[in-house]
Amino acid sequence: MTIGAPVLGANGRPVAAVHVVAPTSRWSRADAEKQLASALLQCSRALSNSARHLE
Repeated sequence: MTIGAPVLGANGRPVAAVHVVAPTSRWSRADAEKQLASALLQCSRALSNSARHLE
């Protein structure tokens, strides 16, 4: 399974994406969302902030 989040540029449009792949034999969707989503969104926001400064 994979969960992802966009990296947004200065104009608010997607310029990249971050995703995490986890084996379904070890992760349920609910567990992945509960345990990985927050870190994924934090990473996406940090990269978006950096991308805005590059444009």
